[in-house]
Parts: sequence; structure tokens; C-alpha cells
Amino acid sequence: FICTHHDVTVFDANGTEIKGTACLAADGKFSPIRHKLALPTREWSYDQIAFVFNVHHTKPHHNFAYEAFLPKGPFASLPTVDPNVSSIIWTVPTKEALPLKEMDDASFCTILNDTFNILGTLTPTTSRWTYPLSGLLVSKPYKERILLLGDAAHAMHPVAGQGLNVGIGDVIALGDLMQRYRKLGLDMGGVTLFREFSKQRRFDVLAMTFTTDHLVRLFSNHSITLNFMRDQGLKIVDRSPLLKRFFTQKAMGKA
Repeated sequence: FICTHHDVTVFDANGTEIKGTACLAADGKFSPIRHKLALPTREWSYDQIAFVFNVHHTKPHHNFAYEAFLPKGPFASLPTVDPNVSSIIWTVPTKEALPLKEMDDASFCTILNDTFNILGTLTPTTSRWTYPLSGLLVSKPYKERILLLGDAAHAMHPVAGQGLNVGIGDVIALGDLMQRYRKLGLDMGGVTLFREFSKQRRFDVLAMTFTTDHLVRLFSNHSITLNFMRDQGLKIVDRSPLLKRFFTQKAMGKA
């Protein structure tokens, strides 16, 4: 890509030239554009591996998602359009991932059903895809006329499934800002807008990154005292419709 004071030009894999007032880079956690820009980035590892695969289950999911916070990591079941098929994200410590990955299908299925049985008997229908879990934050997610969005700017642990919501929040906030700049006749693709956008999004991004990071550490520790306090806190939330509504709305990006 080539940036000037007035526009940015990018070239696709075939060399085709695309020119615009800005380049919005939502190219994922391993963003090539972020690496090309050499933006200062803080990265950390959770020393966990996520297994992702689909399962058929004997009980319908009724469009409910489930997440079990297990001692070794969260186990999430996400509904698909088929009432008896869900996508699984199963998190385990890195040192336990290889045996689980190389395990034969029958043994894996047995351990899977011992781990989670809310939806009846589970039968994997796809291969197991794995990836290491880590987080990252870009303190200044823009340079000249290029702005990072979503996981390219802030990647978090998949616990509670908030990465997508935060990314959607980026898009909504940027769209609102660009509309305001357009009405005022201001540059919609310059550093001024990007700086305001970054300041506007900083609190939500940091808050959700902090929350997901500490959720992982809270549910993966072995402290009796901390576990007792955690359990009591969950009971309080469960008994309070007001608190449950607040956390539900917050998770949906509406609070």
C-alpha cells in the first residue's frame, strides 16, 4: 500500500490497484497490515489450546448457547441452524492438548461426553481444529490513513464470546463518527478522525479485555478462598434479576 496526505492506495494479490480516502484493516488477529505498519503491540499467551469442531447431540439446543467454566478451561457449545448440531470450543492447557489431538475418535468421544452432557450424547461430525490462545492490544491502532479494526487491533480470550461484539462496536462507532465528519465537511479518513475513534473506543476495549482475561484466571485457579468468593458472587448475580439483566445487556454490547 501507498499512503499520501489525501488518499491511500492498496494492491491485491493480482496487483490490482484500489484507491480510497482510508484503508480499514479488519484482517484478523495475525493481521499482515499491522505487521507491515510495525505498530507497537502488546501480546501475551494463556498457555491454552482451543479445540474447535462440530457435534451432533441427541437433545435439541433450542437456540441456546452454553458455557461451562471448568478447572482446566472453559467449554462452550454454540448452536447452529440445525437444532441437533452445535459448534464446540473446548479449551485445555497446552501440555494436555497433544494427547487429546492425537487420540482416536472413540476415546475422544468418551472424554467429550464425560466433560459435557447437557445436550445428551455428543458425536463429533467434523475434524478437530486447534489453535493456541493469546491476547493482544495495539495502543495506537492507526498510522497515516490506515486504521485497524476488530481482532487486528485487539484480540482477547474467547471466553464469554466477546471478541465479535467488541469488533462490531468498532464498526458502529466508526460509522457514527464518519457520518458526523461528513456532515461537517471534514476529512473522513485522516489521523484526526482515527485519533478520536481510538479515544472513544479505548474504555470499552480495555474493559472487555480486562474482564475476559480475569475471567479466565478466576475460573482456572486453585485457591479455595478465591473459588468460594467467586461462587458466592455468582449466586448473588443469579438471584438478582437486575444484575442478570445488566450483565446480559453488557455482554450484548447494549449496556
